[in-house]
Amino acid sequence: MDCSTPPPRQVPPACYKDLASWAHLVVGLLLAGVGGFGLMFSCYRGSSLVADAADLYVVLLLVAAAIRSDGCVKMSKFLPSRLFGLLLLVLLFVALVTSFASKFIANGHVCNSTGTPCITATMREGAGSTRQSPILSHVRRDGLYFSLVTITTVGYGDYTATCDARWLVMWELCSGALLLVLALPLLISRMATWQ
Repeated sequence: MDCSTPPPRQVPPACYKDLASWAHLVVGLLLAGVGGFGLMFSCYRGSSLVADAADLYVVLLLVAAAIRSDGCVKMSKFLPSRLFGLLLLVLLFVALVTSFASKFIANGHVCNSTGTPCITATMREGAGSTRQSPILSHVRRDGLYFSLVTITTVGYGDYTATCDARWLVMWELCSGALLLVLALPLLISRMATWQ
């Protein structure tokens, strides 16, 4: 071994230095953060745009991945690396669940099948008067529960969507399917490179 030549310098993988991957992660953090803060601080109508933005973002990622799979190597710079992609999936899932929970609470047409009041931020007390729900954390928890049960397509049956909430349920199911379509190729590519 020649002592005059220095040992090769270890260079971190290029995917962790990739600006696009970090940008995707920041977008995911923003969507999940806005959805979560909107639910926690009762900004139900304001956080409803998070679901729209998350759906549009997933569609754009799917289009970019489809163009990349057709052989356009230049599209790779717009896609996150595998590790960042996995983190992005979790963040998008959180963003969708929290934003749809806010939508269900604002809508007020998701009711418990046992006859208790519907999941809503305000409860009618008499003719024309409204008051804030005494235990708002239960409303948030029930909204999150219904949203999570809906997006995972489990459907326990203890809550029922009536009237306008049925459109929200169908929208959340489609959003969950879009996220699954994005997740499957990413997860399969991760498993294919497992050493």
